[in-house]
Amino acid sequence: ENKNNHPIGKTGVQLRWYKINDFKKLSEEQKNELQEWSKHQGGKGGKRGGRRGKGARGANKKGRFTKQTANMKKMIASAMAKSKEEKNEQNNQEQRLRDVLATF
Repeated sequence: ENKNNHPIGKTGVQLRWYKINDFKKLSEEQKNELQEWSKHQGGKGGKRGGRRGKGARGANKKGRFTKQTANMKKMIASAMAKSKEEKNEQNNQEQRLRDVLATF
């Protein structure tokens, strides 16, 4: 134990919750030990994704961006299809005009 009363793991890491930037500074071995430790901490994290839980700020960013990306792809596909239809219509009109002019 240390002055903050956090247990010390086999790798020398304090067994506690870390801010992401501090966690990134740890060795892979320490990160692995912390991840194993967090799985056994009940409601404080593990499989649920940390102390913030499921509905926390930022927890659903990936889903939100995925939906935005899907919506943007649909809008682009729709605009491209419309553009293609307009180009086909223009080509059809030009062909009809050529056919009419060819009769003279």
